[in-house]
Amino acid sequence: MLKKVGKNFDILKIKRNFDIFLFEAFFILIAFAFWVFWYYKKSIVFNNLSMSAIEGVYFVLMFFSFFIIRKLNSGILNIGWFLLIFGLLINFLDVLMGEHFFYGGGIFIIPGIILVVIGVYRVITINNKKNKQLKKSEEEYKRVFESFQSVYYRTDIYKKIIVASPSIGRVLGYGPKEVKNIPFNNIFYDQKKYGDFLKKLRKAGRLDDYEIKLKKKNGEFLDTTINAHLVFDSRGAFLGVEGVIRDISKRKKALRALRESEEKYRTLVNNVNIGIYRSTDMKNNKFLQVNPAMVKIFGYDSMEEMKKIRVSDLYPNKEERSKIIEEIKKEGILKDKEIILKKKNGKHIIVSVTARSYCDVGGKFCWMDGVLEDITERKRTERQIKKNFDQQKLLASISIQLNQHGDFNKKINNVLKKIGEHMGISRVYIFEDSLDGKNSSNTFEWCAPKIEPQIKNLQNIPYSKMPGWEEILDQKGVLLADNISRLSPDLRANLESQNIKSILVLPLININGQRFGFMGLDEVWEYRNWDESEVNLMQTVASSISSVYERRKNNQQIQNQAILISEEKDRLNTIIQSIGDGVFVVDDKYQVLLLNEVAAKMSGYTVNEIINQRYDKFFKFVFEKNQKPNRIFIEKVIKTGKTQKMMNHTMLITKKGFQIPVTDSAAPLRDKTGKVIGCVAVFHDVTRERKIEKIKTEFVSIASHQLKTPAFRHLKI
Repeated sequence: MLKKVGKNFDILKIKRNFDIFLFEAFFILIAFAFWVFWYYKKSIVFNNLSMSAIEGVYFVLMFFSFFIIRKLNSGILNIGWFLLIFGLLINFLDVLMGEHFFYGGGIFIIPGIILVVIGVYRVITINNKKNKQLKKSEEEYKRVFESFQSVYYRTDIYKKIIVASPSIGRVLGYGPKEVKNIPFNNIFYDQKKYGDFLKKLRKAGRLDDYEIKLKKKNGEFLDTTINAHLVFDSRGAFLGVEGVIRDISKRKKALRALRESEEKYRTLVNNVNIGIYRSTDMKNNKFLQVNPAMVKIFGYDSMEEMKKIRVSDLYPNKEERSKIIEEIKKEGILKDKEIILKKKNGKHIIVSVTARSYCDVGGKFCWMDGVLEDITERKRTERQIKKNFDQQKLLASISIQLNQHGDFNKKINNVLKKIGEHMGISRVYIFEDSLDGKNSSNTFEWCAPKIEPQIKNLQNIPYSKMPGWEEILDQKGVLLADNISRLSPDLRANLESQNIKSILVLPLININGQRFGFMGLDEVWEYRNWDESEVNLMQTVASSISSVYERRKNNQQIQNQAILISEEKDRLNTIIQSIGDGVFVVDDKYQVLLLNEVAAKMSGYTVNEIINQRYDKFFKFVFEKNQKPNRIFIEKVIKTGKTQKMMNHTMLITKKGFQIPVTDSAAPLRDKTGKVIGCVAVFHDVTRERKIEKIKTEFVSIASHQLKTPAFRHLKI
């Protein structure tokens, strides 16, 4: 900065020009005085001569001198000086060689005087302007220098500080005057490091952003970076060291906090059961990063192995990968997208993916970060729950249908239709046995679209033609075949004629336990695997249909079934609605990392108020008797790594000051090395239990008192 100021405003040069100006002005004044003396002494040049050629030349030269003055921006003083000297020489020649020999030097002296006067004015004006600019620049430099946040310094050849910006007081605690002439090495915290600094500076000539600890005036160390370079004069002689000191303590502190945060994040990422990844687009088709959970989900041996595969290899349909890339490029985010992927062993899994794309400044797609959760079991459970719900719904619908007043045949046909549509089957039918039990006839039938009915062809079919049919139904209680080719020849022959591929038959049993017919389901388009839940469902339906024939018991059975269904629904709903435990997670510094809404609601604070704060500011557990804080159970978990339970008679003080009796426990949270990094606390409101206990206690007390009264003894007698 000082060099820049020196280039723009060279004070020595301005002073030198001004000295020359004074010398020239003094010389011109002497010359002018001499010419005046000579002119009046002779007094003949302009008095005796009329207008002549000399006078014409004189005025031409005058005009030319004004033309020069208008055109020239510099050197006016030199031109004026030249004309004056030339005029004076002519005058001297007039004196030496005779009067009027050269007609006097006035024709040169007068323009010279004019040019000198103008030149003097211009020099004064320019110098005033430069002085103002210099003053303004000096003020600007001073303002910048004093407001400089970093510390500017300069040392002499003896390594003593000779110049320092005022900011040195804020950074190192010295005043600008205090620091002058202090040895440069005095501000270094480690003298060995100072030696290394000088060695590198001498070798390179300059150092940029050299990190080193400096010593403040009070003896404390400070993390800084130093920019330094060697200063030499124009002859190459060493003058000292010049540079800038920057305080990076806040930046270092922020970096340390960032590293700690990254470590927490890395621990969390490595310990969660959710896959976290970063991948490229279809062109590179690679994973850039994956966490251990991701490796485990897909059955690979290591993260390195998974990074080597193509991402599209995880897709059974590779086009699905391209569609997802296009979708995330277009929308910028992919949320809870359910995708079927493939594990290393080829097994398909269902995952839920949430991902976000990242682009460069030009909008070009760079990568996408995402989280992936294996929801195969959850989806299977959901399907099973839905299936169970649909089955329960079907049973309820059938029960309602069978118990409605109206035409019996219509009710049975409606029930078969419901069964067929629910199961997605080709045919559903009912056979009723003859009174002697030797024959059976198809009395009810439902067929899917494009399936030819068989009811007319299946009347009075003797069991003697299919001896194995009765035996299987009576002994096993179900005739089940995913592929009829596995059945005995007598059964297979009759079924193949109807183009049946898979079959499920269930007996209809009366109140006495005797079979009076059967209900069957056929599939003619494809082979079907009958799972256990479907068989159980059809057995229930067959039982319901059987009960229709038992009028007296039918209503009761339907009611019982409806009651069981209702109770099951109520029980499930009660369990779901009764989950009210509060849960929060703290780290080893007792800061809340995670909590649920129940915990927040019980404390009276919001989740945003509690998160990342010390738990005991919001979850104020105290002993009921003495109101002292009860923190020991969480502290023991973190210190010992063992699960702890809260002592009885503990109260939670809410935001509004209310006290809620609670009970809870806390379990340790560990990282991959087994180190305890926090704990999980679970607690719930025991207000109701306390009230019940209080009522019991009061009842026992009152009863005990009443038993001791004379009235009770008299009553006993």
